Amino acid sequence: MPNKKNPSKGKSGNRNPVNNNNLVTRGNDINSSINKNKLGTFNEEEGALRGVNYRDPVVRHRTQKIYGNLKKINGKNFRIDETFLTDTFYIHFQPMPWLKSEVEVPPEKMIPYQLVKDAFYSKVVEQNRKYSVANTEVSSVLTISYTQNLIDELKKALQNSQSQEERQMAQQILEQLTGMQGQQQNDNQEGKQQQQEGNQQQNNNQEGNQQQQNQSENQQKNNQGGKQKCKAQQNGQGMNCNSPNMENGTSELTEGDEENSGQQSQNKQQTGQGSSKKRKGKQGGQQNSNKLSTNRGITELPLKGLPQGSQNDQKMQKFISELNKKALSKALEDAKTVSQIQQVAGGNTAGTGSSIRFGADIGEVIELARNTEIKNILKLLEGVPKVGSDSKKKDSPHSKGEIAGYTVGSDLERIVPSELALPDEALDIKLAESQVLLYEKRIKERWGPIYLLLDKSGSMDGEKAVWAKAVALSLYKRARKENREFYIRFFDYEPYEMLKIPKNPRPKDAIKMIEYIGKVNATGGTDISKAIITATRDIMEGHVKGVSEIIIITDGEDNINLENVKNAIKNAKAKVLSVMIQGNNPDLKKISNKYLTVERLDEQDLLNVVETKVTGDES
Repeated sequence: MPNKKNPSKGKSGNRNPVNNNNLVTRGNDINSSINKNKLGTFNEEEGALRGVNYRDPVVRHRTQKIYGNLKKINGKNFRIDETFLTDTFYIHFQPMPWLKSEVEVPPEKMIPYQLVKDAFYSKVVEQNRKYSVANTEVSSVLTISYTQNLIDELKKALQNSQSQEERQMAQQILEQLTGMQGQQQNDNQEGKQQQQEGNQQQNNNQEGNQQQQNQSENQQKNNQGGKQKCKAQQNGQGMNCNSPNMENGTSELTEGDEENSGQQSQNKQQTGQGSSKKRKGKQGGQQNSNKLSTNRGITELPLKGLPQGSQNDQKMQKFISELNKKALSKALEDAKTVSQIQQVAGGNTAGTGSSIRFGADIGEVIELARNTEIKNILKLLEGVPKVGSDSKKKDSPHSKGEIAGYTVGSDLERIVPSELALPDEALDIKLAESQVLLYEKRIKERWGPIYLLLDKSGSMDGEKAVWAKAVALSLYKRARKENREFYIRFFDYEPYEMLKIPKNPRPKDAIKMIEYIGKVNATGGTDISKAIITATRDIMEGHVKGVSEIIIITDGEDNINLENVKNAIKNAKAKVLSVMIQGNNPDLKKISNKYLTVERLDEQDLLNVVETKVTGDES
């Protein structure tokens, strides 16, 4: 018989090259191999959101990245329900997240669901979404920061709350989120149970010793009674009272043993009845617990030591809302700062996006965002609009440049082909009069790096340092827009290590630069001459092409070695922009192509410095 055609096959075999059944099987295999324990398994039915495929590789990758950053913060043994992380991420990331109803959520996931639900309708999350929608980096930061702050608040409630009810609710939430606290409680309960069993065993041993002592006393009394009877009958019957087979003595002893044996049996029977009652009570408690745990809804979950009822349900919901409000507010603050760091690192202003992706370094960025100095610098930058927005390189005529139009002249290398069709005499006349039609070629000027020298002497401490560091970050943004390298070196009486940021920096480079700027403290004296000469050597050793800018920001009024500094600047083909903070230095003015003084240290002063160009000027 001929084989029946498979409707899924065509001329070339399988009509669809992808076998969906195999994909599902492989997906399940991958899912089971990633995480076999109960916490963290991806099951779409256990998530709180519709439209999110919890088995999708992209979803898993994002969640694993968030989980990895939380482990960096809390340690390798940190555990968290991964579906909770996924849901938290997507209520921030998705434009229109869709929450499931409570009846679709299994009981063991009800507390994480209630946390997600409360966050879903929170005004704080609504504010967060201004920064997070369709932004993987900010959504990840919000998820990491919120989760970390939530756990910190729960631990704080466990340790410091005066209310036993709050401690028990915090304990229950931690059990379902992490499993760690529940395991710790189980260990504590097992330890207490073992201790109770040890105490019971000790009591039993004491009772046994007491019974043995009573038995010995009874036996001694019986022996004495048997001997007395023996002596009373010895004269008449000739009995041997020392014989081990003395009938009367044996009879008396046996009676005493039976009496003691009866007491032991009675004690054992009472002990058995007590154990039976304990087992029944334990079984009854388990049955009640099972009945409670089978009901849906967070309000029906058993709170250890608390009576169940609508009043306690409201307390739990209120407790969750208060926790979420605190954790989400802190996460919002982190997200704002991280968003600003992302804009600075990418060289973009608000609303233009960024090419920087922090990836596995998000944990470091969050730590950086919580630095007080960084916050103060970024706050000042908020009022500076579109740094470097009008930065355009000038172009000039050049025979090797790009075609920019037409002109006339006698340069045969740029002649337009149509001119060659002219008669020789006509072409010769045009050449003699420089009227030959030519291509106009122009080349853009080359810019070297922006090299910033930043004074960190003791007199710069406070407002001056914050303003100068804000200028530094703004100049870095300008360098990114102009596709230039950015060098920065702090100095006091000695130049410090130079940090070089390439034209297309990696996220680690940008993070390192921002961290470097934020953490430098103002101390020491000032030596401007040594700082400038060091900068010119850096430029010459770097084989820099084009004109470089050396921008020096200082409040120092020390004398400068004019001859040596001028020669160094000339040899490096550099030009100098000096920014004097609330003071004046005549020597610095003499070696500068442009010399600015600032007094207010506000956004306008900052913008004037950043937008000032010296690359097109002559000395």
